[in-house]
Amino acid sequence: MGSHWLDQVGLRNAEAFFAVLDRHSRARAVIWGHVHQEYAGQRGALALYGTPSTCAQFRPRIDGFAIDSLPPGFRILELGADGSIATAVGWLPVAEPVLRAQSA
Repeated sequence: MGSHWLDQVGLRNAEAFFAVLDRHSRARAVIWGHVHQEYAGQRGALALYGTPSTCAQFRPRIDGFAIDSLPPGFRILELGADGSIATAVGWLPVAEPVLRAQSA
């Protein structure tokens, strides 16, 4: 992810996971969430996509933990019949807080 503190968290068996994918040439991408930020990378022919959170985002590419000012996000995928993947990240508009009166 390029963030020192976040890069310490990951699969315990990442090399075994990628070894399985390396044996399957039809694998096109690995897509994951729960990193609270957008990521796009490549490992050989395999595309790597991290998806932002539907909640708070973490500031990318920093050494320590920090919350970003970006709103909740999402990733859209379009899977082609030929194995292609088109993807885009979107961000939800920031809404004004809704205050509701409560009766005692």
